Amino acid sequence: MVDALFGAGLSRPLDEPLWRLLAQVRALRVPVVAVDVPSGLHGDLARPLGTQPLAAPADLTVTFMAPKPAHLLMPGLTVCGELVVVEIGIPALALPHLNAPSGPGAGAEPALALRNGPALWRAAWQVPGRDAYKYRRGHALVFGGPRMLGAARLTARSAARVGAGLVTLAVPESVWPIVASTLMSAMAQGLDDRSDASLQQAWGDLLGSHAWAALAIGPGAMRGLPGTDPAATLRALVLMALAHEGLPGLVLDADALMAFEAEPQRLFDALHARQKAQPHATGVVLTPHEGEFTRLFGPAPLAEDGGAIDKLARTCQAAQRCGAIVLHKGPDTVIAAPDGQAVINTDAPVWLATAGSGDVLTGFIAGLLSQGLSGLDAACAGGWVHAACARQFGPGLLAEDLPEQMPAVLRQLCW
Repeated sequence: MVDALFGAGLSRPLDEPLWRLLAQVRALRVPVVAVDVPSGLHGDLARPLGTQPLAAPADLTVTFMAPKPAHLLMPGLTVCGELVVVEIGIPALALPHLNAPSGPGAGAEPALALRNGPALWRAAWQVPGRDAYKYRRGHALVFGGPRMLGAARLTARSAARVGAGLVTLAVPESVWPIVASTLMSAMAQGLDDRSDASLQQAWGDLLGSHAWAALAIGPGAMRGLPGTDPAATLRALVLMALAHEGLPGLVLDADALMAFEAEPQRLFDALHARQKAQPHATGVVLTPHEGEFTRLFGPAPLAEDGGAIDKLARTCQAAQRCGAIVLHKGPDTVIAAPDGQAVINTDAPVWLATAGSGDVLTGFIAGLLSQGLSGLDAACAGGWVHAACARQFGPGLLAEDLPEQMPAVLRQLCW
């Protein structure tokens, strides 16, 4: 059955007779090929308009010129089946002129976004030259708290595997012997944790002691920190890092984001202040999953039809609001920059839905920042290789398996 009733520009719900017709198509249990999008699916919002579910999901969708958000974002991603993009003679130079908002809930967000892949960032990720040495490849710093040591260790190993020349894992002195005895290629640095004041002093001294290329903070960072309010202690460490002028790139994940849950504007103000004071710095990347994103940026606003606006729009608005790169994790990961650039990563396998995989992604991005990639390039490349490592391993994946797939993935990238 070929479904060519409506395309991606549909702006109203299907009326009842048409919806029943498509439902009958689905009841026939025959393969459905959709032209542009399955009829009833909005091209930008990636969901049906109105209250009815999509009547006839497609087994194959053939679209033209470029994928639309409906093909790349949930829930549209699940109802389009296999996607084929057909060239019809429109030059690629026309795409930027089509990159304008449209449809219910349209605002400053783009209607089209790039699909993540090596063509976007491969030129920025240089193979080390013959004259390379470890310091030239960048020294990454990772902060870990005392109670969830595995998370920060995953981050540190991932930063090294993706190419950082050196990695230091900073932890409270109370757990330093445990970390130091388990790390091999990475270095362990103890921080005085007798009080929150002593920890902050040690953290400030550490930040100023080296020419760090990047910092990753958040995985396993909060629990067990000194002081009566561990969140306040971690907030202080994050704010100190953002204000430090000798730190080109940062990745804030997990606890580093949730420490600001009660006062997110404080984090956003610090990010904007950093951008103003250090306009040429590599950048800051925030990596929230859906729960963290909602707790930090609030619930999704409603479009004109009463449904939530799409993930692409939400993420673009969040990046503009906080002044940083936002990597909004999920099966349809969206990466957005404050200037409106947006990229969608759609090929993450379900095996990534396991504890610790986000800590590995944080390490990949930090390692790429250490090598001089911009925040947007590092986020896009990190997201892509994260998924590629999961595909390389396959079913049965644990988070600690991901960094070990990196050599094979790098060989596929012609390293």
